[in-house]
Amino acid sequence: MADTKIATDEGRDHILDVVFDNSTQSANWYIGLINNSGFTAVSTTDTMASHPGWTELTNYDEGTRPEWNPDAASSQSMTNSTGRTFTFSATVSCKGYFLTDKSAKGATSGTLTTLVAWESARAYDDDEQLSLKHTERSTDGN
Repeated sequence: MADTKIATDEGRDHILDVVFDNSTQSANWYIGLINNSGFTAVSTTDTMASHPGWTELTNYDEGTRPEWNPDAASSQSMTNSTGRTFTFSATVSCKGYFLTDKSAKGATSGTLTTLVAWESARAYDDDEQLSLKHTERSTDGN
């Protein structure tokens, strides 16, 4: 089994609205973490206000979700070439991550665009660090 990466319905609608209907785009995007505790699934219907299969993992020292700063698009994809770092403030088990346009840890507002659930949860100790690089693709199946 492989990692699960999905574009949410809300995220796809946001992209279409911005590109084709002249809606306001979100200026910044942030990476949040998915807690393994109680995890059951990620879904295309998940939003920041409602995601019954998972909760956000907020046990890290950084005061906000780290900003995802991608490089320019190339070959229908964008990647942050510099990893975003999380320094854990407790022993945790992380199941994956998500992209949203709100920086506040635990915020339940904003647009949720992408969810990545790792095949296996990853355990981290207090003060251990995780550096994440994320690639967005415009191809079918994201």
